[in-house]
Amino acid sequence: MLKDTGVNWVLGMFKILVCIWCYFLSSNNIILVYSQSSYANVSNSSKNNNWLINEGTYFSDDNFIVRTALYSPDYVYHHYNKFGIEIGTDHYPPFGFGLFALQTAPYSFLLAIYIGSSDYGGSSSMVVVWCANRDHPVQEGATLELTSEEGLVLRDADGSFVWSTNTSGNSASSIHLKRDGNLVLLNGNGKTIWESYDYPTDTLLYGQHLVEGQRLTSSESTTVLSAGFFYVSWEHDGLRAFVDLNPPQEYIFLEYVVLNNLYDNSLSPEFHDGYTHDYNSYMRLDQNGHLSWYTWDQKESSLGSVVQDDEFGNCSYPTTCGKYGVCTNGGSCGCPLGNDGSLDYFKPSKNFDADTGCTLSTPLSCSGNHKLHDFLELQNVTYFLSTPSLIGTNVESCKSACLNNCSCKAVFFRYYNDTSFGNCTLPSEILTLMDVSRGNLGYKVTAFLKVQKRESTLKKKLVLSISVSLVLVTGACCYVLMIRRRRSSDNEFDGSLDVFVETVSRFSFESLKLATQDFKTKLGRGGFGSVFEGTLGDGTKVAVKWLDSLGQGRKEFLAEVNTIGSLHHFNLVRLIGFCDDGLNRLLVYEHMCNGSLEKWIFNRDIPQTLTWSVQRKIIDGVAAGLEYLHEHCKQNVIHFDIKPQNILLDKDFNVKISDFGLAKLVDRGQCEVMTMVRGTPGYMAPELITGRAISVKVDVYSFGVVVLEIVCGRKNFGSLEEGDCLTNLVKLKADEDQLYDLIDEHSEDMQQHKAEVVKMMKIAIWCLQPHFIRPTMSMVVKVLQDLPNMEALTDFTYLTMAHEPAPVVAMADYEYSVRPTESLLSGPR
Repeated sequence: MLKDTGVNWVLGMFKILVCIWCYFLSSNNIILVYSQSSYANVSNSSKNNNWLINEGTYFSDDNFIVRTALYSPDYVYHHYNKFGIEIGTDHYPPFGFGLFALQTAPYSFLLAIYIGSSDYGGSSSMVVVWCANRDHPVQEGATLELTSEEGLVLRDADGSFVWSTNTSGNSASSIHLKRDGNLVLLNGNGKTIWESYDYPTDTLLYGQHLVEGQRLTSSESTTVLSAGFFYVSWEHDGLRAFVDLNPPQEYIFLEYVVLNNLYDNSLSPEFHDGYTHDYNSYMRLDQNGHLSWYTWDQKESSLGSVVQDDEFGNCSYPTTCGKYGVCTNGGSCGCPLGNDGSLDYFKPSKNFDADTGCTLSTPLSCSGNHKLHDFLELQNVTYFLSTPSLIGTNVESCKSACLNNCSCKAVFFRYYNDTSFGNCTLPSEILTLMDVSRGNLGYKVTAFLKVQKRESTLKKKLVLSISVSLVLVTGACCYVLMIRRRRSSDNEFDGSLDVFVETVSRFSFESLKLATQDFKTKLGRGGFGSVFEGTLGDGTKVAVKWLDSLGQGRKEFLAEVNTIGSLHHFNLVRLIGFCDDGLNRLLVYEHMCNGSLEKWIFNRDIPQTLTWSVQRKIIDGVAAGLEYLHEHCKQNVIHFDIKPQNILLDKDFNVKISDFGLAKLVDRGQCEVMTMVRGTPGYMAPELITGRAISVKVDVYSFGVVVLEIVCGRKNFGSLEEGDCLTNLVKLKADEDQLYDLIDEHSEDMQQHKAEVVKMMKIAIWCLQPHFIRPTMSMVVKVLQDLPNMEALTDFTYLTMAHEPAPVVAMADYEYSVRPTESLLSGPR
């Protein structure tokens, strides 16, 4: 009896222990493999008992609960030469992989890789460098399972799927946390089938690189690691940083060459020789939008921002002063003031403190009635978003476009001389504004913030409008009388016209009207007006360009007269004279009987196609004319509008470059200048659109496009029948070594000179490179002079092309560029 009682007591105690064990098993936060090793292998047992529990749990000094699954301790690897002398070291910080949660109930856990100590008595610092489920934290009772069929899988307490390595069918065998912080999943052969380096969150570790299509996304805050307000992406031409709005707003651009320097140096500040690396360094996109680098030695230390604006400091970042806050002196914040210095339109968002941003005193309505809105004008105030919405326009057109667009919140107008010509940006969300009155931008800028009109103001406007209408009627009558009087004085010239070129004659409007038989025969139309055939009194045949477009003002007119009148070269069109009577502006050129190049290379109705020798002659002539403009004038001349329509041909098909309405004179000692966006879409160099300093090399880019159009017999873009733009096709065919396919099939003569034509195409590609490695026209002329002996460009595997954007209302950046081999850069040998 006693024996049975003892047996029953033992069985009872065993059942109680089993229940206690099951209770603790089911109440733990997550099921993990914990080991001081950095490896974990797949287990054949069920997921509920293939992880040891709680042994890796500890509380960090910075208020985190940390449960470690895998751990790679800090390590120093010493390098020795063949004589046994130490020549360098690799410093590896401690990395861990496991669960993170703030010490605030209810706990929400993130599966993460961190830099930090494995001392369970407390950690000096814990820094998360990668996170699997940053936007989907898990709760108590969640499970993490490693199986050969599915890889690594994270499920929440209710069994719902949260995250996985997505490696089904790859026969996962083990997982390894490497010394550099890279978490890798291996198959049975030890081959990597998944790695955390391929899925960065907000941090790049030493040696880790972004590839095209990948992003770094900031965290919401230092304690909330979910996706935040900023992201950077790697694109074909460099790294771009955006505020995640709709649409996104760009605030940083780092070119490819700058990034190479950052990756090679900034992430390794302790780099001394070929063997010494500091794996403690890493780059992170912070919650304030700064792309910064750090180092870890028991705690995190900042090494500074990757991008430093020495002139404007933190003011160049989107959230320094919150929404509508005006940032000055590198970080001081205030709200936009009215013309009288009042805060009538904007007020601080919180407790009279503008550091957190400003709000509209009267919210904007969106009834579709733009008469309810007005603008608050702020001189020398700009915005970090520099991509223009409208280019080559005036400020009133920009303001009108914003008033008629409910989503538009402001106009930022950038210009050089006056507000009649410039570019404007029309953002739909407004973050930090930047006061640049003390800066040196190289251009002028004015902000117009859309505000709600006050009711009293509307009433005043209604009363004033009745009075003003009477004044307008009277003014209109006076204007009509003035026009009639001016038209009666056709023979009077503007004495203030600043033209002193002796070889250029002045004509009256009546004399040119007679020479063209009242503008009877129209030869074509240019960017700023129509061109008519005429004959002067001495029998000289001329082409008369009547500037009837509002696009060219007096400044552009004077530029064309002065520029062409002072230039003398066989391949530049000769300006015979001009007319300016105040209302009618005309230019008189020598007549080119074969018209423009455009009709010979694009118009298939012309029975006679140009032979290859004639096309070579045309290309050589354009190159020679541009070389003269760029290098042999008293002041270098940038044409800005090289295209087939502006390349004229005489009876012998000699080239005459024309249309200097957009030309700009540059001092010979001046390498680069700032200018407004100018040119024709399809021929404009990428640096013109991005707002960077430009040089005569913008014409070299246009020349490259024209050469491709000549030898391919089609336009760069703009033809629906021909599909994709020509430069895209050139890049594709160059990669496939099939440039022959693009030679104009209508020209039998070119088909017989394929090798030489392809060499010409490669010269064109050379001209389409980024600005800093694009050749000068003198280099191009030198290569053209010895084209048969030009070394072939054969390796296109690393070329990057970027196309120039077309001028639509909401512009998108689609650039392209090419990098040649060293042999082509050096020219013929």
